[in-house]
Amino acid sequence: MELYLLIILLTGIPTFGLEALMLGDGGRVSSLRRNRTELFKAMIIPGMAVVLSSVFVGFVLDLGPLYICALIFPLIFFVGKIFSMIEKNEVKSRLSPKKNETRDEIESMLKKRGFGSLVEDEEEDSSE
Repeated sequence: MELYLLIILLTGIPTFGLEALMLGDGGRVSSLRRNRTELFKAMIIPGMAVVLSSVFVGFVLDLGPLYICALIFPLIFFVGKIFSMIEKNEVKSRLSPKKNETRDEIESMLKKRGFGSLVEDEEEDSSE
């Protein structure tokens, strides 16, 4: 296999990983991962899976460079689906139930943020 093809594929690992994550998460990648370093780490793993499996299959089946590059696209789809199944379990475990705030807690939060007039207007409406 040509060296230039390996270099191009290895530099494209983050891009292929991001595409696999976007397919797997339905475009919610940036909202699930707030930190850029966390997103970059999450992009590397599926990207490596896509590129290395494509190169491995290319070596085993003795495929040409064009077929190895074309093999990346279906692999992105399959890796995205695998990571979506894994991600669903992780997201469910990360979500914690929110506590129900009382009316007084909500009013104090609104006053802290400068929306005290909303609380006063609501009290006037309820007294009428």
